[in-house]
Amino acid sequence: MFQRAFLLVSLAAAVCGARAEVFVVNDLSESIAVYDNTVSGRDVAPKRVLKGNLTGLDDPWALQVYTGLEPESASEIFTCNRGKTKEGVITVHPVGASGNASPTRTIDTVWPCKALVIQQDEIYSAPIQGGESIEIYDFDAGADGEEVTPKRSISTDAWLDSGVSFFDIALANGELFVLARPIGDQYLSIYVFDAAAEIGANDLMWFPSASFPVHANQIKHLDAGVIHHIEGSMNGPLGAYCSAGKMRGFGVLRSHGGRWQAIQ
Repeated sequence: MFQRAFLLVSLAAAVCGARAEVFVVNDLSESIAVYDNTVSGRDVAPKRVLKGNLTGLDDPWALQVYTGLEPESASEIFTCNRGKTKEGVITVHPVGASGNASPTRTIDTVWPCKALVIQQDEIYSAPIQGGESIEIYDFDAGADGEEVTPKRSISTDAWLDSGVSFFDIALANGELFVLARPIGDQYLSIYVFDAAAEIGANDLMWFPSASFPVHANQIKHLDAGVIHHIEGSMNGPLGAYCSAGKMRGFGVLRSHGGRWQAIQ
């Protein structure tokens, strides 16, 4: 039986509400562990595991579980594999796949692939750094066994010139949102709260996935009351500010998993 230690490095998770299951990608073990979404505790064994040389899982970094809008629609697991051979591949498995199961289809994609979004009839695949394109495929790409090419792509060359890496993407209201962060010691300033201060907004909650010394420039907004409190992550000067009791509101420190759960 697989124990909690089976989760060597978990880089992504997805929830399938229709099956009440949580799917967790494990990078180092090159596997996907599946749990009931009601389980809790430290040593919980997955109900099933997708792992083995036939699965096509090769340095997996992201996954999406897609359930069709119609009751008879097939549910599938889409996994973005960076590939040690520097060939990005999206593997597609039935949602109930386990053991050493082969994918039903594969899609050659951008390398190194970092983010994946499935929405209705399209698949969005994003790289880990600027210079490669965000590629968009038809939802059924690869189903006929023929070579797959993207239906369109979005250049990220401008991001490369700005020294930016680490993409994540999301789709909402017909718009594509691209998240990026700086490479190495180069940082991007946060302008959201500067703009909020200019229009007189105050008592805002900041909900960062992570905060570091580079975010010390937000202390002025905490002092001025633009930011009321922080929930999520408080490190470096922000952590010291909170520990000294200077924050107006009640800070909430959450684990990495707790942050996305709170958003849901």
